[in-house]
Amino acid sequence: MKPPATILRKYYIFDVTNPLGVEKGIEKPILIQRGPYVYSEIWEKRKINFLNDDFLSFTPIVTLKFEPELSAGYENDTVTFLNIPAM
Repeated sequence: MKPPATILRKYYIFDVTNPLGVEKGIEKPILIQRGPYVYSEIWEKRKINFLNDDFLSFTPIVTLKFEPELSAGYENDTVTFLNIPAM
């Protein structure tokens, strides 16, 4: 029902340090890599139904929990990033 494995997701974000110049079209973006922001995955199986002797069905539920001691920032950090399709 609850697998014992610990799975960590690490996210790196590129923060635009000159958003006003980029928005006006007079500067190229200056990017700084931030992170990692680390989240642990908590897996759970719900609505378990035994279909027959060989098969069962279930609904997988994955919850992410922020891990501040493993992260290089805070979950509420403000970051400016590029909207690539708009550019």
